[in-house]
Amino acid sequence: MRLIGEFETEKQAFTFSLFLQKEKIQNIYEPFEEASSGKKGFRLWILEEDEFETAYGWFEKFKQDPSDPIYEGGVLPPLPDEATQEFKTEENGKVLKLSIKRKVSPLAYLLTHIFLFLCIGLFIITMIEKKGIEEKKGRFAAELLLTPMQKNLMFDYPAAMVELEETVDEYPVATQQDFAKLPKNIQDEYHNVENLPYWKGFYNMVMEYKKESPAQDLDVPLFEKIREGQVWRVFTPCLLHTDFLHILFNMTWLWVLGRQIEERLRKGRMLLFIVIAAVVSNIAQYLMSGPYFLGFSGVVVAMAGFIWSRQKKAPWEGHPLQKTTVLFILFFVVIMFGLEIASFIMHYFSYSELTPNIANTAHVVGGLTGLTLGRLNYFARGGSE
Repeated sequence: MRLIGEFETEKQAFTFSLFLQKEKIQNIYEPFEEASSGKKGFRLWILEEDEFETAYGWFEKFKQDPSDPIYEGGVLPPLPDEATQEFKTEENGKVLKLSIKRKVSPLAYLLTHIFLFLCIGLFIITMIEKKGIEEKKGRFAAELLLTPMQKNLMFDYPAAMVELEETVDEYPVATQQDFAKLPKNIQDEYHNVENLPYWKGFYNMVMEYKKESPAQDLDVPLFEKIREGQVWRVFTPCLLHTDFLHILFNMTWLWVLGRQIEERLRKGRMLLFIVIAAVVSNIAQYLMSGPYFLGFSGVVVAMAGFIWSRQKKAPWEGHPLQKTTVLFILFFVVIMFGLEIASFIMHYFSYSELTPNIANTAHVVGGLTGLTLGRLNYFARGGSE
């Protein structure tokens, strides 16, 4: 990436940037302010080294006559021969090489790296804890119970789950076959504990509505642990993941999308964006399906929606992600959500026993949150527009 020059106004930078894009020359521009002199303006960068000389030829021509109609669109004339020549400085006639390269600070992607390592670290700890439960209490218990990490970071840990853990400790079974061999009264004890009331989401409420004795009513407590002061739970479910493919998918997209956003936002606003996206999507998911959900994908989809929104509102911010890629992510989420709604309808009318997990609530709400935040000037590149 090489700096091609500076512009006094954003309109000039944007006009020339679009012109270069029509010429198939990839570029971005950004605002700057010199601390010593207070000078402000916009700098334009060429992404590919071998396109610099051609772009600089157009830049010299643009400075001579910015109002030339060729920069307003239409058929472009061929690049003049002199633009391909070497440019000389007025002082000593040496070849002018704008070799000013943008150096990426080690802290440029600090937040992205922090969340990457945090999610991966918590995933490793959770897998170790899960393995420990399986070795100590058996696979049956490992499937029923949450790990210590999950108990502390999931959206909620209702009293019903505490009683279930006590029952497993009192009547341990290693496998499903062992469970089938238990006396009927102990099996009933398991079933009674599993059916203790706690918030299971609107989806479960609708499914139980047509039964004579619904398993859930509006009197069950919501936000049990959060109301006790454990407010971090509204955010932390996004840091947990279920399996290798789950975390691989989310961390790959965090690496791709998070770095782009963090490169253009101040650290505080980047963190605020992640917190808002996580909290809003987590609350929506909890209200829909209850407390047992996890994953960073709600924030990932919010990032995709944010980039798409910024590309529409402020294309000069230079998000290099192809719009088709962003649209693919959003389209995939919408399709998956549609399939889950269809499964819900089929299940409700007893056409199918397939019970969908409405995990896409966090995806859809996250995407809408990202689109909304992307429209705000507060989250513009550099903090202002």
